[in-house]
Amino acid sequence: MKKILFMLLLFPVVQGFAQKTQNTNPVYYLLDTANTPRNDRMWKLTTDGRYKYFAIQCPCLENHGKPTFFYDAVNKDNAARINKKELRVIKLANLDTLIALARQIERNNYARDFPIYLIEPRGEGYIKHEMSFMNPTVQISALPDVLPSKHDNSAFEVRGLIEADSKDLGNYINKSVITAGKVVSFRIVEANKLETLLIGADYPNQDFTILIKGKNLNNFNPVAFYKGRRLRVVGKVIEYEGKPGIELSNESEIQFLPRIKN
Repeated sequence: MKKILFMLLLFPVVQGFAQKTQNTNPVYYLLDTANTPRNDRMWKLTTDGRYKYFAIQCPCLENHGKPTFFYDAVNKDNAARINKKELRVIKLANLDTLIALARQIERNNYARDFPIYLIEPRGEGYIKHEMSFMNPTVQISALPDVLPSKHDNSAFEVRGLIEADSKDLGNYINKSVITAGKVVSFRIVEANKLETLLIGADYPNQDFTILIKGKNLNNFNPVAFYKGRRLRVVGKVIEYEGKPGIELSNESEIQFLPRIKN
């Protein structure tokens, strides 16, 4: 408890530092609970079957939320083993820095330009996971830059995804969202390299554009197949030709919605 009060007093100083320095490098934090004295443990670990959560026991976010980091324990794509030699050359963040970054992410409306990795002891070595971040009191997450791409709809189940109206996607650049709309038209921008679906209206007034790049074209039906259909999609919002866009890698990132009868 004394440590929590100390950290709360420290926040104005750390916050001022964070405002002056915008981090763009990967952040690594070593969580070695077994070698941390019980009275100094600041983390609460929980699971809900699929996700593993790591909450810092400090009510220092909006609505007294505790900074919470989590990863998908089922998906192994964001995990990697490292040995002791590799760990020695990694610059590790301390807890104060991690909390300051959590506050920075919250001030930036959950957008971030850097990955966060949590390192845990595993056997004779370590394992690192790329973490998502959330304030559990508001249920909005800063997700990894790349959502897991699988041949199922599991990407739609990632906790904390923002449900965004297709007309508002300009407010969510660099954030992972779920959105929906009708495919009004399509464009073969460059044969075998880039094809697009225009949602909501025809070019250049579309709400957003779905981008399918050459390496992924075989994972989809021909773009003409989607014209007139209502789609629900999940992915990271980017800027494309001055408008919002979402690049998809396979059709599992699409859910077909019922047609609306006139």
